[in-house]
Amino acid sequence: MIFSWDDEMSKFIDKLTQSYRNLSPAIGFRSAAQDEDNRPILLIASLTGVSDNIIKGVVSSGVDAAVIDGDKLNATNMKTLMKNVGDIPIGLLLANTGTERIDEFINLGGDFIFFSPLVPVDTVNKEGIGKILIINPSMEPGIIRAINALDIPIDSVLIEGDEPTVTIERLLVYQFFASLLDKPLLAMANTTITSNELSGLHKAGVNGLILPKGFKSKAILELKEMIADLPKLAKKKSSGSAIIPKISGERKIDEDEDEDDDEYI
Repeated sequence: MIFSWDDEMSKFIDKLTQSYRNLSPAIGFRSAAQDEDNRPILLIASLTGVSDNIIKGVVSSGVDAAVIDGDKLNATNMKTLMKNVGDIPIGLLLANTGTERIDEFINLGGDFIFFSPLVPVDTVNKEGIGKILIINPSMEPGIIRAINALDIPIDSVLIEGDEPTVTIERLLVYQFFASLLDKPLLAMANTTITSNELSGLHKAGVNGLILPKGFKSKAILELKEMIADLPKLAKKKSSGSAIIPKISGERKIDEDEDEDDDEYI
């Protein structure tokens, strides 16, 4: 099957969706560049408050996207950032940013936005831009599943949390949320992520990592090498089969009990 992508869709969401679905970017012979574009985990660098030289170094390392804090955005620094990052898609982290500021971001070439569930609908109900919802790990499973059918299409989900190490509990949270959602899952990375931690995140269903601004270009290149060595996992299954209602098992027990009762009649 050949998948076609809407030209108006976010470039980063395009790439993230292909990675999530385990799709190759092209049919036929694949070049090294195509393999690079089909990595199982994508990297998003935080560029808020860093110098132009650091930005250029991070971009040269080949990150998939960049993100900046909306509260730090103005037309002047946005244009400068666009010039420095070249073709790298840029995302906006929403906090107190109003609708006018988001429209300005989109007009300047912004590609996607991060926002919490508390952001007003009118603020994020925009066309031609990727939408990534930030959720808390304590959110109820029923609400998480409802994200799949939300009227405002959500392209991806970022789970809050930037612990210095990846714990077993954290992997369980990622794996559980990945089973509930039918869209890519993003997580925060620490500056000293190990190959074991990366492997655990990959197997738990994480499709992209937000890199803190302390990440140097050399560390990004090393991280990309670790990602390239990750094994290819089975294609994603529908989230509809991930949760088995308990009532089915309870009903089976009730029927067995009834049969046992009949033996004594």
